[in-house]
Amino acid sequence: MREFTVGFLGFGKAAFTFAEDLIAAGLKSIIVYDKNWNTEPYNVAIIQNAKKLSARIAFSPSELASGALMVISMVTPASSEEALLSIAPYLADNSFFIDMNSSSPMTKRNCYNYVCTTNPTVQYLDGCILGAVSEKRINTPILLCGQRANQVKEFLDNYGTNIEVLEGLPGDASAVKMVRSVFMKGIEALFVETLHAAKAYNIQKQAVATIKDTFESLTFDQLLNMLVTTHAIHGKRRQGEMEEVIDTLKAKGIDAKMSESILEKFKWSTEFALAECFNNSIPTGYDSVIEAIYEKARAFN
Repeated sequence: MREFTVGFLGFGKAAFTFAEDLIAAGLKSIIVYDKNWNTEPYNVAIIQNAKKLSARIAFSPSELASGALMVISMVTPASSEEALLSIAPYLADNSFFIDMNSSSPMTKRNCYNYVCTTNPTVQYLDGCILGAVSEKRINTPILLCGQRANQVKEFLDNYGTNIEVLEGLPGDASAVKMVRSVFMKGIEALFVETLHAAKAYNIQKQAVATIKDTFESLTFDQLLNMLVTTHAIHGKRRQGEMEEVIDTLKAKGIDAKMSESILEKFKWSTEFALAECFNNSIPTGYDSVIEAIYEKARAFN
C-alpha cells in the first residue's frame, strides 16, 4: 500500500499520541478534524497539538474526507456513530475508514452497513485498542477486522503499530473489546471499592498485601482456573460470605455496589446447581464450568 495522507476524526489525547508516533516514524502527511476545533477551551489543545505535528486542521468532516484516503476515527463512544454519519457521504472511493472507537458490536455493525450503503467502495474496518495508549503509545495492541484488514496492518505496522487481524465481520473485534472491558473496568471498580473499605478500617497495607500475594503466587491461567472451577462447588458458601462482606462495608458507611452485584451474580449462578453437574467434585478445567453455565442460562431463558 503506497503512502498517503492519514486523517484523524477526533483529535483528543489518544489520537494525538498515535499521530505523533506516526510522524516520528516517518509518515509525511496528517490531517485532523475535531468537532471542537472552534469551541473553547478544547480548541486550544487541538490547535497547539496540530501545530506540533505540522498537521493540517480540517474545518469540517467533508474537508477531512477530501484530504485523506485513510481516516482513523477516535472519538468518544457516545459520539462514534454521529461521527461516522457526518463523514461517510464524503469519503473518497476506495478509501479506508478505521473505526477505533470503544463501541458495541451492534454499533460497529450499523456503521459498517451504513458505509456499505453510502459508498460500497469504501473499506470500513472495525478496530479496537486493547490497552492504555498512555503506556505503550502506538505500540498498544490493536485488533482489526474487515475486508483488506491485512493490507492496512501491513501499511501501519511500518510506523510501529501492533496490529492483529481478526477474521470476521466488523463488530467482531469490538466484541473482544467489550467482553474484555467487563473484566478490566470491573476490576478497576473493585479496586476502588476494596481500597475505600480498607481505608475506612485503616487496614490498607494488610489488605493490599494479601491480595497481592494471591495474584503473585499463581500464574494468570492458574488463578483463572482456580477461581472458576471452585466457584462451581463453593458458590453457595461464598454467597453467604458476600452477605457478611456487605454488612462489613455498610457498617462503615461504604458504598457497596460492587459487592452487592457480586452477591447477585453468585445467587444467579447457584440457581444452576453447578455442584450437581460435577458430582460435588471440583472440575479440572474452567471451560467445563462456563459450558455448564452457558447451557443452563440458555435453558432458563
